[in-house]
Amino acid sequence: MELKEIPVKDIERSPFQQREKFDEEKLKILADSIAADGIGLVQPIKVRPLSNGKYQLVAGERRLRATMLAGRDRIPALVDNITDGQSAAQSLAENVHRVGLIR
Repeated sequence: MELKEIPVKDIERSPFQQREKFDEEKLKILADSIAADGIGLVQPIKVRPLSNGKYQLVAGERRLRATMLAGRDRIPALVDNITDGQSAAQSLAENVHRVGLIR
């Protein structure tokens, strides 16, 4: 795994994302925090490289959305070469731990 700062425009949404709804007010609060502190995120998102030179989100869609909402064009990300199955399992695990998962 490698930590990189990558352009948000190069990140594709995961087809394995189970969450369909995100609390817009909480996203705004996180975006305001990201924009105000100048530091960015405490925890990087996780992505996997794609053959087209872009990345697919594995974990951290809320953080990615808030970063974009904050107007940032780059985000810290852990880049990991994992399979579809591993990506699906990690996405599910992250969401199971999230309170209020609504399908």
